[in-house]
Amino acid sequence: TLRVLTGVPELDADGKGGTLMDEGLYARMRHPRYVAIILGTIGWALFTNYLAMYVLVVVATFGLALIAVLEERELVDRFGDEYLAYRSRVPMFIPKFGAAAD
Repeated sequence: TLRVLTGVPELDADGKGGTLMDEGLYARMRHPRYVAIILGTIGWALFTNYLAMYVLVVVATFGLALIAVLEERELVDRFGDEYLAYRSRVPMFIPKFGAAAD
């Protein structure tokens, strides 16, 4: 829903808002939004073929990877064992396809 996409559950006073999303793209990788940003930045760099954009790809990739690691700490605090189980079966960035992902 729009509430989830805009991060409203995370703003709940108890910090326990929302539910763990583990369906659709989230069943294949834990951070599809970050992957989309990285792929978009790569596409933009290839389109412009400008050195600064290639540098931005590297910086954005490392920055988003760091953000994902920090975000996962918060998700473990929020969802506990449910997130730990999810994290053990779903890869962070490289999607898993086929029967193994189901």
